[in-house]
This record gives sequence, C-alpha cells and structure tokens, in this order.
Amino acid sequence: MALSVEEKAQIVNDYKQAEGDTGSPEVQVALLTANINKLQGHFKANGDTSRYSALIGRLGLRR
Repeated sequence: MALSVEEKAQIVNDYKQAEGDTGSPEVQVALLTANINKLQGHFKANGDTSRYSALIGRLGLRR
C-alpha cells in the first residue's frame, strides 16, 4: 500500500519550499498524510487487520 513514485513526485512538487526540497517538514507531513489516507481507503475496502499496526505507526509519526 505504498505510494507510487509518480504520486510521491507530485506531492513533493506541490509542497516543496525550494528546488530539490524533499526533507522539509511540509513535504514530510504531506507524504505521511497521503500514505495514511491510502491505508485508510484500503481498510475500508478490505477487512485487513494485520496492516492496522502500520497505520497506527504512521499516525504516530505524523504527530
């Protein structure tokens, strides 16, 4: 359930502060949020409880 390279590149382009910026807090939070949203969509469609811990871990990272 990871983001594709194209999805990551689009998010980085939307939130970067300068050219080549991939590590600013804005970019990192945007990537984590997109990954969390993708996982939540997966959980709604599938009753996958084994990946639930990955979602909880990512929510903790975003705080």
